[in-house]
Amino acid sequence: MRIPEQLDLGVEGFLKSQSNYCPNCVFILPVYEINTTQNKDRVPQNKKQLLKQIKMKQARIYHMQTYSWGQKMSNLDLWERLNESTSLEVAYGLERYQFTYEPMFIGPTSIPLFDERFDGFGLCRNTQFYELFVAGFQFKFLNNGFLTHIGFKVPGQREQWKFKELVKNQRLIPQFALEIRARYGQDPCEMSLKLRTFPASKWKDIQCANTTPSNKQYKLRQNNN
Repeated sequence: MRIPEQLDLGVEGFLKSQSNYCPNCVFILPVYEINTTQNKDRVPQNKKQLLKQIKMKQARIYHMQTYSWGQKMSNLDLWERLNESTSLEVAYGLERYQFTYEPMFIGPTSIPLFDERFDGFGLCRNTQFYELFVAGFQFKFLNNGFLTHIGFKVPGQREQWKFKELVKNQRLIPQFALEIRARYGQDPCEMSLKLRTFPASKWKDIQCANTTPSNKQYKLRQNNN
């Protein structure tokens, strides 16, 4: 992933602002693919440049043709219509959660640790974000900040070893879902049941309104450490 110039400083300033203080928030950054096979200098450095490339069909939502569910819940059509400003700011919140959603985000050090059983390819960000959802974190999208991936992803380019790792990780999901339900004492929209009974091809249908489940269990676990 490429980070636009000055984004790190923008994030630092955003997080230092007392008005943005939210210890239970995760801030999501949009991700786009950039067609820069001929000229690497065409990587956009601000939202205005990005929108221009989208209009010219030189940029598009990440994994748009290969795994559209990965970014679908970000509602980037809305993000693209928002006016640009000189600093990062909260644009809107996540309305619905979907298990196949795999955003890039900035979170506090208190977020649950990544489950290293899901190593390699597939279900890495999905599983971590699923736990954040059940734990009761709030999800907010940032305007004026984004990440880029060099090159358009097209169907049929996935290497064979990635299929093997994806299948391995899929087999871990039923047990993982049970552990998350037990850890937080809640199962919004019976998601853990669906993850254990739906075939992997149907996981994209597992979604839930983002009503921010109670984070009581998570706070108790933190206080006991």
